[in-house]
Amino acid sequence: MTVVSNTSPITNLAAIGQVSILRQMYGTLYIPEAVYRELREGEHRGDHPPFLETADWIQVRSVPSEALQSLAHYRLDRGEAEAIALAHHIQADLLLMDERIGRRCARERNLRVVGVLGTLVAAKQRGIIAAVRPLLEQLQHQAGFYVSEQLLAEVLQRAGEWSVLRARPQCWRCVGVRKSVAELAPEGLPSTGHAQSRRAGHLSITMGDLHKSIAYQACSKHGSPAATALGEIVRLLWGQCR
Repeated sequence: MTVVSNTSPITNLAAIGQVSILRQMYGTLYIPEAVYRELREGEHRGDHPPFLETADWIQVRSVPSEALQSLAHYRLDRGEAEAIALAHHIQADLLLMDERIGRRCARERNLRVVGVLGTLVAAKQRGIIAAVRPLLEQLQHQAGFYVSEQLLAEVLQRAGEWSVLRARPQCWRCVGVRKSVAELAPEGLPSTGHAQSRRAGHLSITMGDLHKSIAYQACSKHGSPAATALGEIVRLLWGQCR
């Protein structure tokens, strides 16, 4: 399997001490010269621990200049452009890339693309890691990796780690609850698929695509008594404090 990588999947996992997952998953990784330079710069800045000197499974390849010409009109940085061009040039089986514009550009060239989150899910499925959630949280807190709430839910569902209950003891301001109407609809709370927040600025949740579901959103301090009582024991992933 021939795998080319952009900078971000490598640096993000390196930042949490998990770059070896890439070696276990893909064996040899091919990177263009621009990505190698970016990795070196990251080591010098202290973005992640140094690893390139001992990572003989990462191989640097040059990219023909003509392979980059068709990418000139895209808003890509040099590393992204060279990674896409290299993957296309050597007909790679897989390109590792997280950036949205770069992924779209790669797919337009019929390249198969996966990011660091997809890699973690696949690593769990292959028994390389025990769970995705702890590493995902490390990526967010240590590497500054942004994951939208919707994508977070999708990833955890794919990993088999989706749970309606998620303890967040450090945050009591905003709570959210989603369960079936039969189980949780107390008197006085809406049983529709869309519940607006109780106070301005709080998150509202749209659940129209979930049959016979309800969504509650309330401030645990200022919301309705029923919502507050529920908020004391449950917090839905969608109800993270903003």
